[in-house]
Amino acid sequence: MPCGPLQAMQVYALSTGSFINGAFSMFLFGMGTIPLMLCIGFLLNLVKGKGKILINKIASILILLLSLVMLNRALLTFNIDIFKSFNDYGSFTASKIENGIQVVEFNLSYDNYQDIILQKDIPVKMIIHVDKKNLTGCNNGIIINEFNIKQELKVGDNIIEFTPKEEETITYTCWMNMIKNTIKIIDDKDYFKGSE
Repeated sequence: MPCGPLQAMQVYALSTGSFINGAFSMFLFGMGTIPLMLCIGFLLNLVKGKGKILINKIASILILLLSLVMLNRALLTFNIDIFKSFNDYGSFTASKIENGIQVVEFNLSYDNYQDIILQKDIPVKMIIHVDKKNLTGCNNGIIINEFNIKQELKVGDNIIEFTPKEEETITYTCWMNMIKNTIKIIDDKDYFKGSE
């Protein structure tokens, strides 16, 4: 089922490493969803005629939108983002070149990493500052497929190092592909002038 909370519970159940604990956690999750499901089912049965047709149409549109979102999350694994907007990169954070290494730093937020711009052919040191209050089960694992990086984030400073070799725009995500951000790699040393 494409339900984010359900998937998170399934991962938690697997992480317990115990048949009993995993089954019990899934049982509790199921019991917690029963009241909501029963109430929605009961309310929908009260709707008749044109109201029911309208609800079915709205539900169809929501299912289509959810399908597109899930398809996009799957395609992010291949660095394809069907919702990617055209951006002038004004909101991106540019790296600063220090002693032949480009450094880019940002604070981890609850539901976002940071869009960044890098110069190609210069080693990168990405420093992610993690505050305990912003670290969640979703954003605690970062994946940058193009550089074979899969790193668990911990409270404090997390350092990720790699060297971009090509001009490209890549997407990096959390381990569930729910959080996505962009790394723009350019070959324009004038863009970074003054940062050395």
